Amino acid sequence: TDGYVFRPFDVRSRYILPGDDHIDEAGISRVIKSAARKAGLDPKKYSAHSLRAGHITQAFRNGVPIEAIMGTTGQTRVETVLRYRREDDPFVGTSSMGIQGKLQK
Repeated sequence: TDGYVFRPFDVRSRYILPGDDHIDEAGISRVIKSAARKAGLDPKKYSAHSLRAGHITQAFRNGVPIEAIMGTTGQTRVETVLRYRREDDPFVGTSSMGIQGKLQK
């Protein structure tokens, strides 16, 4: 319940290695690409970067304040956080959210 989510592990034994270290971005990407491949997805489309973008996008969808998102991701510039946001619905996370339903009636 403490520390890094992605920790180094021994590939043969599949046990998480002791200590407070974490897997680097390349290691995380290998794990993500392997999972994508096993799920029948194109591994070229997924990486550690995908986790950050997915986290930020979902946080915005859930109405999490940008300051809280930045605190979690460690980013210091609002512009950087906004670049990671992957939103298909132009009304989500905007001031237009409140009027979207009214426009469709």
